Amino acid sequence: AQELIKIIINYVAELRYIKKSWRKEMFKDIKQVMKDSVLYGIGNVAVKLVGFILIPLYTDAEYFSTADYGLMGLLEVTSQILIAVMGLSLYSGLIRWYWDAEYRDKQKTIFFTTLLFTILTSLCIGSVLWLNVGELSALLVQQEGYSLGGELPYILQLLILTSMLGAVVEVPQNLLRLQRKPIYYSLTNIVRLFVTLVLTIYFTISLHRGVSGVYEAQLVGIVIQLLMVLPLVIKNSSCRVDRRCTIQLLVYSYPLVFPAIVGSLLTVFDRYIINHFQGLDDVGFYSLGYKVGNTLKVFIVTSVQLALTPLLMKKMNDPDNKQFYSKVLTYFSFGLMFCALGLNLFSREGIVWVTTNPDYIEALYVIPFVTYAIFFSMMRECCMIGLQIMKKTKIISYVIVGITILNFFLNMLLVPSMGMYGAALSTMIVQVISWLACYIFAQQYYPIPYELSKVGKVLVVGTILYLIGILFNETAIGISILVKLVILGGYPFLLYKWHFYDKDEWNNLKGAWKKWSDLRRLKENVKNVKYRES
Repeated sequence: AQELIKIIINYVAELRYIKKSWRKEMFKDIKQVMKDSVLYGIGNVAVKLVGFILIPLYTDAEYFSTADYGLMGLLEVTSQILIAVMGLSLYSGLIRWYWDAEYRDKQKTIFFTTLLFTILTSLCIGSVLWLNVGELSALLVQQEGYSLGGELPYILQLLILTSMLGAVVEVPQNLLRLQRKPIYYSLTNIVRLFVTLVLTIYFTISLHRGVSGVYEAQLVGIVIQLLMVLPLVIKNSSCRVDRRCTIQLLVYSYPLVFPAIVGSLLTVFDRYIINHFQGLDDVGFYSLGYKVGNTLKVFIVTSVQLALTPLLMKKMNDPDNKQFYSKVLTYFSFGLMFCALGLNLFSREGIVWVTTNPDYIEALYVIPFVTYAIFFSMMRECCMIGLQIMKKTKIISYVIVGITILNFFLNMLLVPSMGMYGAALSTMIVQVISWLACYIFAQQYYPIPYELSKVGKVLVVGTILYLIGILFNETAIGISILVKLVILGGYPFLLYKWHFYDKDEWNNLKGAWKKWSDLRRLKENVKNVKYRES
C-alpha cells in the first residue's frame, strides 16, 4: 500500500510538471507568434497603407469627386475577385504540403508547380478579360454623364495587369512565410509601398492623371516587388512538374477555388448593389467607412494570421495541439476586441481628421458593423483548423458559397430601404452565420475545447463599452477623446472582474504591463526582442 501511494504521488507530481511545462511552452509559442505578427504586419500593412495614407488626397474635391472615390472602391474589390480567380487558391496547397514529412525532399518541385499553374491561369483569364474591357466598362459604371466613362477601358486594362501580377507574386510571398523570412517579406512590401505612394502623388498632383494615375502607380509598384522576389523564385525552383505532387496540390486546392472566388464576392456584392440602387456617391461614403473598419483586418487580423497559420499547421501532430488551438481563439478574440473597441470609439475623430470633405461623415456608422463582421470572420478562420487538418475542404466551400448567396439576398432586401447601412448590417449577419456553421461542422470531425464562454464575455464587455462611448460623439472633441480613453482602458479590468483570466494568464499580463510600462527601460526591452530567421 505504501508503494502504491508513493507511485500515485510521483505520478501526480509528474502530471503537474508536464502540465506546467506544456503551459510554459504554449505561452512561448504565443509570444513568438506575437513577435512574428509584428514583423509580418509591417510588410502586410505596407501594401495596404497606400490607400489609408492617401485618403486625404482621394477625398479632396480638387482632385477626385465622391463618384471617383466610389469608382476606386468598386475597382479595388474587383481586383480582389480577379486575384482570387487567377490564383485558384493554389497557395493553400503550397502551405499545406510544403512541410509535410512525405514531401520534404520535393519542396522546390511543389513551389515551381504552384507558381507555374498560377502564371498559366493568370495569363488565360487576363487575356479573356483584356479582350472584353469595353463590355466590362459598361457593366461596371451605369451612371449617365459620369466624366470618367471614356477612360474606364484603359483603367480596367491597368487593373487586369496589376491583378495578374498580384496573383503571381502571392506565391513567392507565401513561400517567404513558410520559410519564416519576415524581414525579406516586409522589405519587398515596403519598397512597393514607397514606389506606389510617390508615383500616385506625382501622377495625381503634378500630372493630374486622376484615377488613371492611381492605377498606373500601382502597376509600377507591383512590377518592382516582383523583380525583388525573382532571386527567391530562381533559388527555390526545380524546373520539373511531379505528377503525384501536382495531383495532391490540385485535389487539396480544388475545393477551395470556388469559395475563394465566392468569398471575394462576399465582400463586393454590397458595393455593386449600392451602386445600382444608390449611385457612386453612396459607394464612396460606404467605401470610406469600410476602409476605416477594415483597418482592423489589415493591421491586426491578417498580420497575426500570416505568422500563425504556418505554426498551426506545424502543430497538427502535437499531442497538445487542441489546447493550443483553443487558447489561440481566446487570446485572439481578447486582443482583437480591444482593437475593435478602440477603432469604433475614435472613428468619428479619425474621419474628421483625415477627410477634407464633411460629407464623408456619413460613413461613421458603417464602421461598427464592419469591425464586428471582421471579429466573427476571425473566429471562423480559427475554427476552420479542424476541417483543414481532416482535409474537409469541401465543407468550407459549401459554407462560403451558402453565406455568399445569403449575403446577396440580404443586400437586395436591405439596401433599397436602409442604403449603405443595410449593406453593412448584411455583412455582419453573414459573418456570424459563417462562424457558427464552420464551428458546428468542425466540431463534428475534430472537436476542440474552445472557451466560448470567455469569447462571449469579450463580446459583451466590448459592445457595452462601445455603446457607452458613442454617447459622447456629439461633445467637444477634446472631452470626447479623454472620456473614450478611460472607457478603452477599462476593458481589461472589467474582464478581470468577470473572471476572464486564469491565474497564469493574469500573471503573464501583469508581467508584460510591468515590463513595458516602465518607459525608462523601453530601449532595453526593445533590444531584448530578438528574432531569428530559420
